[in-house]
Amino acid sequence: MADLQVKPINAPDYSAYDSVVARAYNPSPYAERAYVRIVGEAFRSTPEFLVVRDGDTPISAIPLLLLLGRFGRSLTNRSQWYNNGPLLILRDSHYPAAATSRTLSVLDAVAKYLEARFGRVILNIPAPLTDLRALMARGWRVSPSYTYLWPIGDLSSTERAIDKNLRRLIRRAEESGISYSEDGSAAQGG
Repeated sequence: MADLQVKPINAPDYSAYDSVVARAYNPSPYAERAYVRIVGEAFRSTPEFLVVRDGDTPISAIPLLLLLGRFGRSLTNRSQWYNNGPLLILRDSHYPAAATSRTLSVLDAVAKYLEARFGRVILNIPAPLTDLRALMARGWRVSPSYTYLWPIGDLSSTERAIDKNLRRLIRRAEESGISYSEDGSAAQGG
């Protein structure tokens, strides 16, 4: 694998980020740019979107929220921020070792990039990405955390079961024109 490049992207290159989010083997609606922007606004944080490339090919995307404080920029971690870890596109291969190698290479490149920019980093890495040896080898502390999923067949009872602050964020998203479709993709309204 060639040297991987990790770089923040901006408006002209958002398609590279979006293509990884759409095709990742570990997808998450929390990585959608619309969701990241809403959470950023709610917590006065600046969204930043990283793309990892192997040559010219985007293979990983990482959503970040940055907070400007008295000690400079820091990576934020909020309870509403369920995923700020890498999403990956795996190489087509019959060999599990090839997928593991790519995953570990991406995690190592991302760790190097973040270590150079921040004194402290907390990532919430989405399942099924569980092989975190590359981070542990760099001295990072790794610990599991869990979230809950429940069926949403009865929307009114589901809404009552959602935390008050999350209901507020959902209303804000709806008011700003964000919708969620049956195919699992977020959309930004006019």
